[in-house]
Amino acid sequence: MNDRQSTRAADLLRVLEERTADALGRRLLGLYLTGSLVTGDFDERVSDIDLVAVLPDEPRAEDLARLGVMHDRIAREHPEWDDRVEVIYIGADALATFRTRASTIGAISPGEPFHTKAAGIDWLINWYLIQRYGRVLRGPPFAEFAPAIGDEEFVDSARSLAHLMRPGLDETTTTRSRAYYLITLCRALVTVTTGRMPSKAYALAWTRERVPDWVGLLDRCAAIWRGDLDGPVEKVLPLPEAQRCADEILARLR
Repeated sequence: MNDRQSTRAADLLRVLEERTADALGRRLLGLYLTGSLVTGDFDERVSDIDLVAVLPDEPRAEDLARLGVMHDRIAREHPEWDDRVEVIYIGADALATFRTRASTIGAISPGEPFHTKAAGIDWLINWYLIQRYGRVLRGPPFAEFAPAIGDEEFVDSARSLAHLMRPGLDETTTTRSRAYYLITLCRALVTVTTGRMPSKAYALAWTRERVPDWVGLLDRCAAIWRGDLDGPVEKVLPLPEAQRCADEILARLR
């Protein structure tokens, strides 16, 4: 990331931090930066800004209302970042017990408006990455809220989630969602093989060297992710081709 890109991302990050603090007030216990801005390979053209905000308990109706208005306003004021901001709002009690129960969180992410969803053990990878690489913007270290997650547990979770995702491929209806699905599998393959979660760009480059039969498909996924390719999904990324590629990657994850 060059200095100009860093400045643009830093400007939006400052807006997100200040307005989140204003919206939540004393209910904001901690705010943490994660994703490629922390781990590397951030590309201002396509990368997201990823944050996790910790509250005392599950987001309340009034929290959700204020946060929804906040995100709508930011999208209007910064259209170049619209659909490229991911923020999770979770209670400290939910983090402390994520292995044993699911809790309601607030979330906004690419392709999804601000909404609520359930999060439990299936979010282990997210909390591991913040534990390992996250940067504190406000509050104490993230480890004060979430129990420690070991490297082996992280890798096992990546393997299991990749297999659980398989039925979702058949439901993808856009080039971007189908490409994202395959890129996620590539990241899982790198994680299980090396023990580290890679960026999207690194995962695609690493996988194309090891599954040569699918270089063309993976190159199309990379072009879609960069915004250089679009079109009818069944023409650009035909489902049978995507299924065969996914099944080969999954076979390597057993």
